Amino acid sequence: MGGIRPPDADALLCERCGYVIEGLDGEGACPECGLQVARSLLGTRRGSWFQRDPHIVSLIRTSVQVLRYPLRSFDEIRVDRDDRLLLWLHAVAAGMLLSILWPLVQGQVVPPDFPLLDIFMLVPVFVVLVRLLIWIEEQGTRFFGRRRGWRISPAIARAICAHAAVGWVLGGVLGVLGWVTGSILESALRTSALGPFRPIVILSPQWMPLVGLLVGMLVFETLSYVGMRRMRFVNTGVAGRGRPARSARMTHGTAQANPSDRRRR
Repeated sequence: MGGIRPPDADALLCERCGYVIEGLDGEGACPECGLQVARSLLGTRRGSWFQRDPHIVSLIRTSVQVLRYPLRSFDEIRVDRDDRLLLWLHAVAAGMLLSILWPLVQGQVVPPDFPLLDIFMLVPVFVVLVRLLIWIEEQGTRFFGRRRGWRISPAIARAICAHAAVGWVLGGVLGVLGWVTGSILESALRTSALGPFRPIVILSPQWMPLVGLLVGMLVFETLSYVGMRRMRFVNTGVAGRGRPARSARMTHGTAQANPSDRRRR
């Protein structure tokens, strides 16, 4: 598997199966999977809400859409946009939530114990940490894409991870909600006879936020994988314009040219 060669960067591919569709009629369908050729052409992806009009409302709409409809979202995301702003906004939002959550799980709940200054100082630390984790995922997406023979460029990996990073924001939200739920549960059942379950209830303000963070991490990883699958053959530039048609097919992620192609070479 390590020897699989990804398709050429300028090859015009069917975005579903990777079949080379250069020179084919735009009104026709991919001979391999039946997807309309027009749906694989550059410009047919309309982009996420935030890519089209970046502001706070479109950021929220994009985040909700990616979480609710990941398949459709990654079929619409464009790769000719600079997604660094979206990536950093998700990292900042997640970092702020984690900075609030950190003292909560340590029992510092209300003023004057609630360390507002410490939270302010922790924000850049957690933002950088989240950004580092997203960067690691970008590199992993590119690495496994190359191993499978998929065309995952740096721009594609960034677009995928920038949108999938909403999973870290979700983890922060679930972490805070987990702390609230655990605190209510611990306060309501503190004096009850719980038997062997007492330690679990007493420690619920600590472990419930961790469960929320774990769920967010899994959502991020899942969205990244879904994005990699849906965008593995996405076309990033104008290819095939003015070129003769070529016939090639992707078999298990590899490009196999037909005999006539080999003779032309």
